[in-house]
Amino acid sequence: MMQVYMLYGAPTSGKGTICKLFEDKHIVSMGHLLRQHQLTDGANMVSSEIVNKLLVREIQSRQGVPFVILDGYPRTTDQIDFIKSCPNIELTRFIHLTCRDETVLYRTSLREVCLCGASYMPVLKPSKVAGICDLCGQQLFRRNDDELKHVEQRLKIYHAQTPQIISAFKNIYLPIDMDDNDCFKRACRILAASDKNFEFLKNKEIIRM
Repeated sequence: MMQVYMLYGAPTSGKGTICKLFEDKHIVSMGHLLRQHQLTDGANMVSSEIVNKLLVREIQSRQGVPFVILDGYPRTTDQIDFIKSCPNIELTRFIHLTCRDETVLYRTSLREVCLCGASYMPVLKPSKVAGICDLCGQQLFRRNDDELKHVEQRLKIYHAQTPQIISAFKNIYLPIDMDDNDCFKRACRILAASDKNFEFLKNKEIIRM
């Protein structure tokens, strides 16, 4: 039985950075999968049927892995119903990274990303050399879906969806405040105390966060 953790939050709440603390085999990032398959454009929503198929394919590819973290899934009632009906998995915890809209708008206005998947922003998580990725040396750029109009639309969708999602997983719900510059250190402490699979995070060194 595979343990499944769901990681949820608004844009720039820290989901991607938290995921970087784990080995790739443990992470299923829906945003990354959709971009990989060129299925995202600004604030447009991809159908749950497509998203669910991608999810099943990824989970099946992780056979033998004791747990996975779903980054950005589920987001709709039909996705909730789908993940609850999936066989051979245990829905272990729903981790909600919370922050104010003002914080989201500020962070997305500054965020730069790399084709390798790395993400940076001044103060919170800057690159060592401005405009250059620490990991691969490529030029950083701004994502189209980080434009203000797209972020505002994504926030509207996020706020509309959040109450029903929290209600669906209230028995395994774990909120973490991500609204300041010490948020990643705090998140590591809370996660390490919450579950044996995350205990290693209490000794994790968080650099430039």
